[in-house]
Amino acid sequence: MCHMEENFSEALSNASKVWAPPKTPSEVRSILEDEAASVNKESDNYWVLAAALKRFIDNEGQGQLPIEGSLPDMTATTALYLDLQRIYREQAERDVAAVAKHVQDILASISRDSGAISSSEIRMFCKHVRCLRVVRYRSLEEEFTGSSCRSDSLRHALSAEDSATNASLYILLRAVDQFFSKHRRWPGLYEQEIDGDVPALKHIATSIVQDCSSGPALIPDDLVGEMCRFGAGELHCVAAVMGGMASQEAIKLITNQFVPINGTIIYNAMNSTMSVFRF
Repeated sequence: MCHMEENFSEALSNASKVWAPPKTPSEVRSILEDEAASVNKESDNYWVLAAALKRFIDNEGQGQLPIEGSLPDMTATTALYLDLQRIYREQAERDVAAVAKHVQDILASISRDSGAISSSEIRMFCKHVRCLRVVRYRSLEEEFTGSSCRSDSLRHALSAEDSATNASLYILLRAVDQFFSKHRRWPGLYEQEIDGDVPALKHIATSIVQDCSSGPALIPDDLVGEMCRFGAGELHCVAAVMGGMASQEAIKLITNQFVPINGTIIYNAMNSTMSVFRF
């Protein structure tokens, strides 16, 4: 197949990308409309950059985000590809310069040092602007307190077929913590006490659901029994999976790269399933 025929094939396979006009992703729009984007002297650099981005979109960008400046692989002669790459790179540089000017203006307006945000930080922000996210976490106190827990979400998770089991495990893990606080031992730790621990743990789980105003408890008895039979044991294979996930999330937070999980992860090794809940 000659280069011209390959170009036509590539054009046909990518035609859908030009049918819809380019638009700002909803996640990015929510950042631009966030109250934190109205910056002051105490604002984080991220929000100063977001405010500068909004000014760019309203002015030089004419409603569009800055260009990344990179091109996907395509069939072309070396000279034509390099020329096209140069055009995109030059436009990306102009976009970065425009955003940088807005950053300087905003820093001056809030009485901050003009060098507070480096050019490399601005360039990185513009390069990944389509992947911007803001993750706001709820505290454990909010999640565990009946007046602030998201009862509708909990009720739905306990009743939905695809999440009921894992949501029940979430409730039981909280119940286990309360059981330990009361008895100073884990339920099922001693085999001779399992029969008595099962109803005690069931009662605590029921109370947790009721405290969250989520209606009657829907915790299956077999899961309560399994939690007690488990006796706070630690399987090395499960620990390896959980440790891997925890370390991965830690790296995301330390490096400020990629989107961390927003919620409580329940890994169900019995069914090989995982759920993320925001209660």
